[in-house]
Amino acid sequence: LKLGRFVDAENYFQQSLAADDQLGERAGKVSAMCYIAELAAIRGDYERSDQIAWEVYQLAETFGITFYEICSYNNLGYVAILRGEIEQAKQYYTIG
Repeated sequence: LKLGRFVDAENYFQQSLAADDQLGERAGKVSAMCYIAELAAIRGDYERSDQIAWEVYQLAETFGITFYEICSYNNLGYVAILRGEIEQAKQYYTIG
């Protein structure tokens, strides 16, 4: 992501997501989704990022993977900052 190769990165994360789905790999699935949400935020697609982040949260909560629950709130907080919604960001960061 740091090299700006967003299209390549998203393709790799989508491939990982598909493989994780096939294998039933829960942690891998939510991990890939967390990165896809971050990528969407970096690319300015805040609505998509929020949508995926909430999906990550729901899956992580269902699967009992606390780390990715926190990841989802971090992504939501990051997008809130990018939107200039500082108070909302504080709430997400406080929860996560």
